[in-house]
Amino acid sequence: MIYGKCGDDIQDFFSDMYYTSFAPEAESTCEELLKFALQVDPGNSEALQSLASVRLSQQRPDEAKQCLEQAWSGWKDLDLGTY
Repeated sequence: MIYGKCGDDIQDFFSDMYYTSFAPEAESTCEELLKFALQVDPGNSEALQSLASVRLSQQRPDEAKQCLEQAWSGWKDLDLGTY
């Protein structure tokens, strides 16, 4: 999974810049990085959850809900006994 390799960097950047920065480009940069992660791994739950967080902060709850539902669809049928 490529997001696993670059995802930590994206997640760190996302957290640092989006949540602690008032830089004007923070939101757009985070959104671009998340879109890139989802292009590489479209069903990645972590990226979808992060994008949902961005959508909520943008007052776009319907889109946030769609992201979370898509993330949930990736886990709901996992056999937890194998982990």
